[in-house]
Amino acid sequence: CSSDLGALRSLSVEVGEARFVDGNGAGCVSLTDCLLAGVGSGALTGVNHDVAKIATRPFLAVHAGTLFLAWSEAAGLAAHAHTQVRVAQYNNKDDSSSSTPRWPFVDGNGVVGLNVDPGGPAARPYMTVFQPEAGAAQLFLAWDEFSWWDDAEGKKYHVRTKMFNGTAWSENHVRGPADEGATHVALRAHGTQIFAIWKETRGRQAYHASSIFTAVFSDRKSVV
Repeated sequence: CSSDLGALRSLSVEVGEARFVDGNGAGCVSLTDCLLAGVGSGALTGVNHDVAKIATRPFLAVHAGTLFLAWSEAAGLAAHAHTQVRVAQYNNKDDSSSSTPRWPFVDGNGVVGLNVDPGGPAARPYMTVFQPEAGAAQLFLAWDEFSWWDDAEGKKYHVRTKMFNGTAWSENHVRGPADEGATHVALRAHGTQIFAIWKETRGRQAYHASSIFTAVFSDRKSVV
């Protein structure tokens, strides 16, 4: 759920009870009470790294027996500063209805998040779980990120991807788009592979000439 200041909110809904699970809200008697809660229930805050900044595009995934939440959040001094991809992991051991569950950050917990370039806006994070042919499953994250430094090809959006092994993130990027950029990435795991799909605008003047591209990932290698 979202509220004033663009704060991200999360609810746990069980039989006969709904409560905030974003570290800031009090318990609720019903789902309606939670959705209409006032300041006393933390309605102006959420899981944001900075609750004064705008947060959008939340995405949930289940990995290693718990929830991971990704979103896009403004960073820096201005509320509209370049957006960062943030990721937090739900503390699933905190299951008491009277307690305040929390979401520890797994993105470095700094002013900036997982962006390749913190100075470029990032949006639309998407997550899925990747099971390699050998080893433990890993969380796969993809997003759109604008690059200011493509001097040879022009400034554009790229599809960025990283994998989380439970401790650290490793980069594994899709190839750079040839023309105006790549956006709206989506992921789907299939067996021991991950398929990515995204949109590219072809031709510098053909702003409506868009095509759909796909790539397959297997054991940290990508083939377009």
